[in-house]
Amino acid sequence: MIFIDACREQVKVDRRGTETHDATPLLKSMAEAKGQVVFYGAAPGCFAYDDDQRQNGVFTAALLDGLRCSAVADEQGLITVDALADFVNQRVLAWVRSHRDRSATQGIQVTVDRGTRSMALAACAARAAGAEAPPVRPREPAAVRTEGSAFHVVDAAGITIWGHTAKGTIAHAELADLDGDGHAEVIVGVGSGGDDAGKILVYGGDGKQRWTAGTTAPFNYDSGRSGKLAVLTFTTGDLFLNGQREVVSLSLDSQGWYPSRLCVFDSGGSLVASYWHPGHLHQVVVGAETEHAAPQIIVSGVNNDLRAALHLDGYIKTVFLLDPRNVIGEAPPYLGKLRRGSELWYGVLLPATDVVERLEIVDRDQDGKNEISVWMASRNVFYLSFAGELRSIARADGATSGAEFHLLER
Repeated sequence: MIFIDACREQVKVDRRGTETHDATPLLKSMAEAKGQVVFYGAAPGCFAYDDDQRQNGVFTAALLDGLRCSAVADEQGLITVDALADFVNQRVLAWVRSHRDRSATQGIQVTVDRGTRSMALAACAARAAGAEAPPVRPREPAAVRTEGSAFHVVDAAGITIWGHTAKGTIAHAELADLDGDGHAEVIVGVGSGGDDAGKILVYGGDGKQRWTAGTTAPFNYDSGRSGKLAVLTFTTGDLFLNGQREVVSLSLDSQGWYPSRLCVFDSGGSLVASYWHPGHLHQVVVGAETEHAAPQIIVSGVNNDLRAALHLDGYIKTVFLLDPRNVIGEAPPYLGKLRRGSELWYGVLLPATDVVERLEIVDRDQDGKNEISVWMASRNVFYLSFAGELRSIARADGATSGAEFHLLER
């Protein structure tokens, strides 16, 4: 028995770096086998690769997993040469398709002499005679990766489990356990460019679609618009402290016109609430002031309509807070069809030429009370309380002067 974890054409170095069962059937099977078996870690003319995440060769890692009973065992609990070869080939091929060559058709090569195919290589838990093989436990999603309109889900080993293509450009995707069953769902937000534009798509860990929900609605403002929204980003959070997570999405006009909309969907895809904004919304986080306080929705963006009301030039940068239990209406200065919104407070960041780069929830003083951290392109950082009070302004290296924060009067 020979295992060769090496390239099959030329050397190309990236970086190199069981359970106990009754062994009697295993030893008997080995003793009866005659011949030679060679496992090659790469197909003819191909390369063997290293997996940085596993800190091992892709082939070697798959081989060890198979011998540790991930490959399918027979009725005696034995993993044979054929079973191991099938398992390792599928695992290596999946890795190569995910990380190197999507068109690959073969992962490894195995040469087997007659009489060695059924030779046992590992002893695992035996199953009763006549019983069906135990069901293969589905691999849990560990991450989701996107490219254009396509996305694929990988397990903890970085191996692709499944993937799909959306009808439109994917703006954001992440994993979250929405229904609280201990298994992560895959959430995909679709931007512009297709029939899925403006939709949130949710899949189970098995790759089957659970639900889809649109963020487009009749537009609130009599202004330029395309008639369709496109998702920019989203986040999730247990907004109502019931063990399930809601999806909070930000959508912009698909052609770049200024109206935007915040939507809240429950774990089953039903629209819980929405809020319109006269200017692009860019970032959203969910957080609470203390461990036991109710979660809040904090959003930053640009308000196109405030400059006239405040007699300022430029597009006004804003940050505001919404109570998830009361999300309704529209943002100041209330020139749309819905009029006054339910924001608990609405703040303006000056000068208007500045840009919000980051929005975070931090316990800066380590006192058990969180603050809202707003990082600006000017290298000024605003620290706000959950009541909208300006606690302090910190200045990173190279920060410019003149940063201001003001709450609008309600």
